[in-house]
Amino acid sequence: MRNYTWLAALASVAAVIALCAGCANKGAQQAAGGALGVGAGRAASGGAASGEVLAYIPCGMTATMKPALKEWKTAHPEITITEYYETGSILAGKIVEKGERPDVLLSAGSAEIGTVEAAGLADPKERRTLGTFKMVVVVKKDSKLDLNTPEDLLKCKTITIAEPPINSSGVASKEALEKLGLWTELEPRIVKLRHPAEAYEHVVSGKADATVCFNACPLDTNPEKMSRSQVRVCFELPPDSYTAQHVYVSVLKDAKNAAAAAVFCDWLAKDGQKVLVENGMPTPETPSGVPETAAAAPAAPRVRGRGRREPGR
Repeated sequence: MRNYTWLAALASVAAVIALCAGCANKGAQQAAGGALGVGAGRAASGGAASGEVLAYIPCGMTATMKPALKEWKTAHPEITITEYYETGSILAGKIVEKGERPDVLLSAGSAEIGTVEAAGLADPKERRTLGTFKMVVVVKKDSKLDLNTPEDLLKCKTITIAEPPINSSGVASKEALEKLGLWTELEPRIVKLRHPAEAYEHVVSGKADATVCFNACPLDTNPEKMSRSQVRVCFELPPDSYTAQHVYVSVLKDAKNAAAAAVFCDWLAKDGQKVLVENGMPTPETPSGVPETAAAAPAAPRVRGRGRREPGR
């Protein structure tokens, strides 16, 4: 594959590393367009959608969503989007196990939103696709390993992935290695970690030789912990070896402001696409991989880690 392709992929993966390092242990709620108010968030009776919409967003999407929400505020000042950021699997657990009820859920992959759908809290038919991920293998920048094909992973002593079935990247990683006939031999060397951030951290710290992960996840915070200069992309896994993983947005069934939430989701999938792509969202194309089915939703994850709700700043 051409060098410029890997340079682009490296920038995307390095961005993943930067924010994931800072989001596995912290969530933050912020208002885009106004302060929270008691009873806010319901559409005006008999009128156009308005009020507050609470959106649960994977913290890996912070850098992409901030510019989008700024543009949204200009286009729709009548609807205030309140953001809550946390690791995707934790967000799903908060909804399913803790009974939290946002209006909107964004999901970086099918596992997290599939958990919520399997619990009957979201309708698979309501999913809107915002972007598409590909799977790559990443090593530390100064690694001596020469990895160019999936079979080269056999050179590694330790490989990390995000824990399946609660993390979409982990689900896709395992599926790909199984279809490529490598899982059985590699499994004793694979360390499954709670969150994607931990998988990256193990590579950067030298605890693991490589990680299998998404090539893009639009994020860019905490660069002092894991600089983009610390890793490199080795190769992309064949797209027909794993189920296509997309960025999804959906209105939850118990949304307090379903009308306004639907307007927001529709905007993200249409008018908001330009600003999303400009700020790191992988384009919403469907890769040539295995078609995705909502029936493959995993069991609800157990919540691990804590998020913090903070007033908008």
